[in-house]
Formats: sequence, structure tokens, C-alpha cells
Amino acid sequence: MTRMKLNLWAKPVERRYGAREVAKQTFSVIFSWTYIAVYLNVLVLICTLLYEVLELYGEGLVFVLRVICAVLLWPLALFAMYWTTRTRSYIRQKYCIPARYCGSSNIESLQASTRSCHIEDFCCSFCCICCTVSQMARHTMDYDTYPAACCTNTGIRDSVPDVV
Repeated sequence: MTRMKLNLWAKPVERRYGAREVAKQTFSVIFSWTYIAVYLNVLVLICTLLYEVLELYGEGLVFVLRVICAVLLWPLALFAMYWTTRTRSYIRQKYCIPARYCGSSNIESLQASTRSCHIEDFCCSFCCICCTVSQMARHTMDYDTYPAACCTNTGIRDSVPDVV
């Protein structure tokens, strides 16, 4: 999403200048949400172990933490599928990549399938979100020419163009 300069709703940012800042904000929101969810899951695990092994905390605390985790994790999972579906659909439309299973072989239908087959994008996101994200990353960057970089907003150095 950051490479394609998409906002938090996976829609392209219209501003030429400032698109990178919006993409950074999107990254920050997603990263923060994920960090909080993982932190709470670890906290639930620790409290569960303490309750079952040492019987230090009451069962109510473990239940409350599990509910909080569920409230955070389910929307995060649903939004992750939404973001992946929208981003994959945007990349397919931008690069005129036809849908493989939604269209037929004639040209008019092939052109329509690059625009409107969100079902295939959703199915890919739902079945294997890791594979879908990896496919999008490989499609938007030539990793043989520009190596990946850790701890950057786009996964590449700042001197490299966002999309190759």
C-alpha cells in the first residue's frame, strides 16, 4: 500500500506531494494496531499460564483480556483481508493484469476482468494472505536490481523509486 501510495482505505492518494506522508501514516496505523494486538496476545498467554500453573490471577482477568484481544484481532483480520483485496485489485487494474479465473478468453471480457473481478482478489486474500502480499511485493519491485531493506516504510531504500 505504501509503494502504491494508497491511503488507509486502500484508495490512491490524489495529491502528488504529500502522498508519501499519507502512506507513512497508513503504515503507522497498521503497524500500531498489529503491535498492540500482538502485545495483548502475549499478555493473555502470560496471564493464562500464571493462572493455570501458579493460580495467581483470577479467571475473570484472563477472560477480560481474551475479550479485549478478540475485539482487536477480528477487525484487524477483516481489515487485513480488505486492504489486501483492494490493493491487489488496484495493482491489477493499474498494470492491466487480467483476472485468471473470473473472465473468459475474449478481449472485451478480458478488459472487463482487469477492472471488475474483486471476487478473485478476495479469494486470494482469504485463502493465503501471505502469498498474495508476496506476489504484490514482487510485482511492484525488481528485487534483483534493488535489494530489499529492513525497517523502512516501503521495504526498500529511500533512494530507490517506490515502484519499478
